[in-house]
Amino acid sequence: MNPENFTDKTIQVLNAAKELAVERSHVQLTPLHVAVTLFSDNDGGLARSVCQKVNVDPHAVERGLNKALVRLPVQTPPPADISASNSLMRVLRKAQELQKNMGDGLMAVDHLLMALYEDDSVRSIIP
Repeated sequence: MNPENFTDKTIQVLNAAKELAVERSHVQLTPLHVAVTLFSDNDGGLARSVCQKVNVDPHAVERGLNKALVRLPVQTPPPADISASNSLMRVLRKAQELQKNMGDGLMAVDHLLMALYEDDSVRSIIP
């Protein structure tokens, strides 16, 4: 995955997700970290907007994602470098596939959100 093919917002989301994983002392960066980051975006983020359009409470989704995040294994002290899990790599590949199929030049947050919904750990929480 080449970050040059991501929008600035996608890079911000992935960096914030990695920071979240470090803060929580998690061993790997997972789709749950990315989903929590997208749903905690309080500036009218896309994930919240999509939920509201389909009559799903974005706060309930965020709470469910955070509950799942708490169940992830931790390591003390946290690892010096956190790598992406296999499931996150699948999500990123799917987002890249969506980007190409839609004819977009860069991977945007909407591609990432659609790909996240296909991940079992995220889909089980979002109705």
